[in-house]
Amino acid sequence: MPISFPFENLDERERVLGAHYNSIVTALTAFFDGGLGGADLEAPIVLGKAGQNLDGDGKYIHSFSRWFGGTSAASVKDVTGFGATGDGSTDDIEAIMDAIDDMPSTGGILFFPPGIYVVGKAIQMMGRDPKHNRIDGVTIAGAGRSSVIKVKTGSDVTAIEMGQTARDMLVTNIRINGNKAGQSTGFGLHGISAENTWNCLITGCWIDFIQGVGIEVRHAINLTISNCFINGTTKAGIRHHTGGERGDGLIINACTINTPGDPSNAIEGEGIRLIPCPRKTVISGCTVEDSWAGGIIVGTSDSQNCDNISITGNTVTNAGRGLGTVTAVGITVTSPSAGIRAGKITITGNFVETSDTDGIRIESSNGGEIQGFTVSSNVVVNNDENGIKIVRATHGSICANSVQNNGQDAGGSSREGIRVEGGTDDESQYLAITGNGVFDSDGTPTQQIGIHTLSTSKDCTVAGNATQGNAVQGILDEGIDNDIAHNTEDPT
Repeated sequence: MPISFPFENLDERERVLGAHYNSIVTALTAFFDGGLGGADLEAPIVLGKAGQNLDGDGKYIHSFSRWFGGTSAASVKDVTGFGATGDGSTDDIEAIMDAIDDMPSTGGILFFPPGIYVVGKAIQMMGRDPKHNRIDGVTIAGAGRSSVIKVKTGSDVTAIEMGQTARDMLVTNIRINGNKAGQSTGFGLHGISAENTWNCLITGCWIDFIQGVGIEVRHAINLTISNCFINGTTKAGIRHHTGGERGDGLIINACTINTPGDPSNAIEGEGIRLIPCPRKTVISGCTVEDSWAGGIIVGTSDSQNCDNISITGNTVTNAGRGLGTVTAVGITVTSPSAGIRAGKITITGNFVETSDTDGIRIESSNGGEIQGFTVSSNVVVNNDENGIKIVRATHGSICANSVQNNGQDAGGSSREGIRVEGGTDDESQYLAITGNGVFDSDGTPTQQIGIHTLSTSKDCTVAGNATQGNAVQGILDEGIDNDIAHNTEDPT
């Protein structure tokens, strides 16, 4: 028989009154009693007087306890049901934390209806007292960009902290406004901190104007960040901070990061900065625009190697442009510490344009190592110095790239399409530079040399490349035992 309710058109965000609750349970009980042969269902429970809020004390709930056995608490919490106003001025943090603390230990959904929820402290997704009352599996969800978590003026706090060792957390479909103009000059704040978390996901979020980092991923295990828009952070858009153990299993996909960094702190104003880079990292399909100190940088730290890294299908434009003394690169892999290695790295299918120095740079220094990498099928154009620069790296492949019109800065230290160099005792060695197209189509060429292997390169193969229109020379080899063959060098 059909289920019949005594009311209609209860808006999904309307306060659930005791009368509504009881009428639903009554109707469902009658249905199952009649339709399933007298199923043993818990009788309706009257909570508060008719016409009052469900729990009778001024808090309303947008979900029901299960009536099958009556043992499972509701796990969907609307923050306005716990006193959050979303009016853009009232500090709602205590109401939000009340809603989280009301969840079972297995977590639930914390829902933010449209509104501006001001917080003077960080939202702790594991609850106020995770040592004694730990909550995992919490989802923070909004109704889109109109649901805003805004950091209170002068509070100098991170907006959302997933929690140390937190598991199975999700933040989705919500906007975070860091209120950068209303904070101090400190840079240690984040939009979302996923530090030291396990199996978490951040997706479909807008993160604006953070006095620090958009998303901090330090030590995170199996973290995915996808389809987020990050704008106007003082430090990096997404960062793995130096120090301690690196993370493992990081995916950053289809994110847009715009204008990260600040003139007063340009050394950490990259779009994505992963130092040390977590094991098994994938950065794919992202757009990084107008970053102060570089587009994407991954590498080693003083004690942490960097391996199994894929940087694929990203667009990086205007890294460091117009900053004068800043030397920003579009995509960088770096290993600056003695005895520490970066390897198993793929950089493929990216578009890199108008960086302040090089488009793509792979560089070790101070006794660090980079061994085993591929730079392929990238389009690298109109950068101020070199298109692709390799420094002290071995066992790599640079192939099928389109490298055009680089060397735009007449005062640049080098202005070449592909440049390979090393050190006195640590040459760039065993590299295959094949199948690249290295051109300059400007009326007045700026790319001085198409492919240049310097005297500190050794045992490299340069074959099957096509160069045209470069200002000085198509291919110049000054290295040791390099093999140069079957290239096409048209006159300038």
